[in-house]
Amino acid sequence: MSAKFITAILMIAATITTFAAAPVRADSDDVKRVLRTAAGLYIAGRLIQEFQNNGGKIEVHGSHRHKYYRYNQHGYRYGHKPRQYGRAPLPRHCVVQVNSRYTKYALGSMCLRHNYRAAHKLPKSCSMKLGRHTNRWGYSLRCLRNKGYRLAGRH
Repeated sequence: MSAKFITAILMIAATITTFAAAPVRADSDDVKRVLRTAAGLYIAGRLIQEFQNNGGKIEVHGSHRHKYYRYNQHGYRYGHKPRQYGRAPLPRHCVVQVNSRYTKYALGSMCLRHNYRAAHKLPKSCSMKLGRHTNRWGYSLRCLRNKGYRLAGRH
């Protein structure tokens, strides 16, 4: 059965029950009650129709996402910003200069292992050998920056 048909049946049934519940007399109170019931049924039908037209989604208007800010009388925000937890910055003192055809910068893996808590989570695609004849490994600074990592500020 279609939703419109079921809605129409429910509206007719609700209207009939309001008439059958009271004895037959026409006061102004009864007319007001019938009008209120009809208005309520109309509003309920419109809500159901709106719900079906939106694909079953309910839209909430007037919700604010700025719960951490307060506003002064001029409309400027003040107060604390929400705390943002991101990656810790990479230690700047672990940067080494690698001379090859052109100068590259890298982060030494041993220095990172000792000074950066999440060194084991660094992307393996950024690892590189630090010299041609050495056994030292590190991470390319350019690659890490492209992956979203950043260096700590200068001390």
